[in-house]
Amino acid sequence: MGWDGWVGSGRVGSGRVGSVGSGSGQVGSVGSGRVGQVGQGRVGSGRVGSGRVGSGRVGSGRVGSGRVGSGRVGSGRVGSGRVGSGRVILRHEDGSVNFNDKNWADYKNGFGDVNGEFWLGNERLHAMTKTGHVTLRIDMESFDGETRFAEYSSFSVGDEASEYVLHVGGYIPSSNAGDSLTKVHNGTKFSTPDRDSTIARCPAIYGGSWWYGAQTICSKARLTGKYLTPGHFLFGQGMHWNAFLGMSTSLKWAEMKLKVTRTVADCVAVQNAGGTSSGVYTVYPDGQPLTVFCDHKENNGGWLVSAPTRMHKARTQSCTYDRTSTPTLGIGADGSVNFNDKNWADFKNGFGDVNGEFWLGNERLHAMTKTGHVTLRIDMESFDGETRFAEYSNFSVGDEASEYVLHVAGYIPSSNAGDSLTVVHNGTKFSTPDRDSTIARCPAIYGGSWWYGAQTICSKARLTGKYLTPGHFLLGQGMHWNAFLGMYTSLKWAEMKLKVTRTGVVLLVAYLSSQVRLTLVSVSVVLFFLIPILIVFLSQHSLTIGSNDVFL
Repeated sequence: MGWDGWVGSGRVGSGRVGSVGSGSGQVGSVGSGRVGQVGQGRVGSGRVGSGRVGSGRVGSGRVGSGRVGSGRVGSGRVGSGRVGSGRVILRHEDGSVNFNDKNWADYKNGFGDVNGEFWLGNERLHAMTKTGHVTLRIDMESFDGETRFAEYSSFSVGDEASEYVLHVGGYIPSSNAGDSLTKVHNGTKFSTPDRDSTIARCPAIYGGSWWYGAQTICSKARLTGKYLTPGHFLFGQGMHWNAFLGMSTSLKWAEMKLKVTRTVADCVAVQNAGGTSSGVYTVYPDGQPLTVFCDHKENNGGWLVSAPTRMHKARTQSCTYDRTSTPTLGIGADGSVNFNDKNWADFKNGFGDVNGEFWLGNERLHAMTKTGHVTLRIDMESFDGETRFAEYSNFSVGDEASEYVLHVAGYIPSSNAGDSLTVVHNGTKFSTPDRDSTIARCPAIYGGSWWYGAQTICSKARLTGKYLTPGHFLLGQGMHWNAFLGMYTSLKWAEMKLKVTRTGVVLLVAYLSSQVRLTLVSVSVVLFFLIPILIVFLSQHSLTIGSNDVFL
């Protein structure tokens, strides 16, 4: 992803070069300006007479101290993004600002000088990231002159009520600094010495403020750390990026910047915007930010995982998942979340952790499926290691007034799990123990919540069932898919995901293919005969198309 839209921010010439040879500073500063800044009022606005020049910026040793010769220009500041920087939100470069003695209010409102070291402010970060798709870039340099960068395709900061929770995902593979943010810091609250939300009391141990890890690991990256020169090795206290220099060696400088690209409503849009790695992203299905897991591995990607009972087989092996453009709806993966004790409000709003077991929320499912053509995919595995999947070309969930009625159809023949949804569950309302719409009182009999059958048969599939290990055989109570393992045997894991497709001829062909079971050969035959007929028709009809005419 290019950052060329940020060139011209003044960091290239940045005045630190132009002031050489100025002597007293009175003359050289006029030409120093920040290249690209001259003519914009930076010179005439009082920068020269304001004391910036006469205050010793030049004569105090800024020139003679090596600011020019030390590599500020040639060390990669230009190539590393220092030139092509857009909206910088943090700059930590010389220790002139103490980031460690600041409190909650300071970080909320921002501090420092945008021409030097500063923090933009958490309130501003929230305002800038709450409605659009934002990419984050972090540039950094070691004291040896080596520069690195990390880019993330998804970045947002929550409001103060959420304690400015951080959502970051989609590490872009072309980055060379390594990913030190997503595993420990994604989903964490901002903590300061006077408002600490961590379990390990990280601000007290390491000093200062940051999105510290919520569990026992405080950080893998902290760009608000102490400015420590070479020879000072304080574990976790310096301005560090673990994947680059480790936890004990401080960076020479670092800069965080963001770029608002466009709003993405689903994982297909994330994929089209360049987020091709499976992982956690922020999407805006109804104009509001929503953290989801996108699966870009299965069937060309673009799947939003909505319900994982164990997100993916890879989840038990590592924390790196293969979902990047598919929203996951939810479901369990290891029994760590009890789906059976949740009520109507829980399933309405969602629960769990998108990095583990969760349910995305019926309100969000309705928002994401109410206007577009949505494909549903369900992946599952038995305890014997056999994997299956089922895809449906038509999936939607109604609003709360309809009791989140399920509409699912178009079982795709290439699926190998069998169809256990349409016959019993299509057209049914969502039921929970505290809000049961079934005749057979299914939640009371089998426990938990689901789109239970409206008549006497409660289910042929239920992915919110109990997580039962081998040897437990309870009819209809486990996480089951009848066409695969029957009603008694529980799945090892399952994952529901959806993909918003597009309208038009492609959807028509897809619909016909699923309903009439047309093969590619038969579709080709239809087109072979249809195109000549259209050509003849058009040749015999004179069409006048004006500037306001619409034709299909």
